Amino acid sequence: GYQTSISFTVTETINIVDGTEYNKAITIDIPDCSAVLNDLEISDLYELNTPGSYTLTVFGTNGYTNEYKFTVIAVLSGIVDGQEYDGSVTANTSIGQWYLDDEPYVSGTLITEIGHHTLKVSGPDYEQTCSFTITVDVSAYAENLKKFNYTNSDLELYINGEKYSSGALFKQVGNHTVEYRGANGYVSRADFTIE
Repeated sequence: GYQTSISFTVTETINIVDGTEYNKAITIDIPDCSAVLNDLEISDLYELNTPGSYTLTVFGTNGYTNEYKFTVIAVLSGIVDGQEYDGSVTANTSIGQWYLDDEPYVSGTLITEIGHHTLKVSGPDYEQTCSFTITVDVSAYAENLKKFNYTNSDLELYINGEKYSSGALFKQVGNHTVEYRGANGYVSRADFTIE
C-alpha cells in the first residue's frame, strides 16, 4: 500500500507572552516540558515575584525550543522620587524585596525617621530607586526657644552647633541657630534672636 510521512510540531501552551511587561508577581505554567528561566531550570508552576528582565527557554522533543523574553517591573505607590514629606510617609510596593537605606522594608510601613532616604529594589538587569526626604520645620522650636518655654522634644536639637539638652532653659542673649540633624546628612535650620 501507499505510505506517506507527515512531520508536524506541537507547540507548548505557556502563559507568558513574548515581549510583555508585567507589573505584578506571575506564576509561570510549564506544561509537560522542561524550561530554563535565566539559567535556572524550572518546571510545573513557578512563582516569579522578583522584578527583572527574563528569558524563558522552553524545550520539547526532537530538538524543539522556543524563547520568550519579558520583563517584570516593581510598582511603587504612596511616594514620589525627589519629593519631601512633612513628618512621615508610607510606601506601598508590588513585588520584590525593597530596601530602605540598605535595610529590608516591608510594604505599607510608616517611615518616620527625619532625613534623606533611598528606597530600592533590584533583580536581574533591573534596579529601581526612589530618593525622598522626611522633613521637620525647626522654626517652631526656634520660636519656643526665643520665648524661653521650650521644654521637651523627641528631636535631637543643636544650638549654635552644640547639642542641646531637651528641657533645659536656653536664655543666651544674641543671634542663634537651632538645627536638627537627621538621617543621611539631612539638616533643618532656623535662626532666632534673644534680646
